Amino acid sequence: MQVNPSFFAIDATSGRILGRAPDARSFAATTVSGGMTFSCQLFDPTVQVRNAATGVLLTSLALPDPCWSGVAISGGTVLTGVGTSANGTSTGVIAFRAS
Repeated sequence: MQVNPSFFAIDATSGRILGRAPDARSFAATTVSGGMTFSCQLFDPTVQVRNAATGVLLTSLALPDPCWSGVAISGGTVLTGVGTSANGTSTGVIAFRAS
């Protein structure tokens, strides 16, 4: 079976696939916090926030440049790096605060 790089929500006990999202490409690890997952997207300058149990997209956080880094969560703040070495885009850290 050929599958596009995708997001999968998998039951840790049974291994059963609970949900999937096609074309959710990322170079970095996915972060899990508060029943949600956070993942920078490879070809779309966003952080996708998904329901960890189902994989359903809850929201996308817009970024000014591509993001090849992981996401950190601290005290209700989502932090990620932006910029890439491949195309020389700006670099820095972006923070989103839950409202």
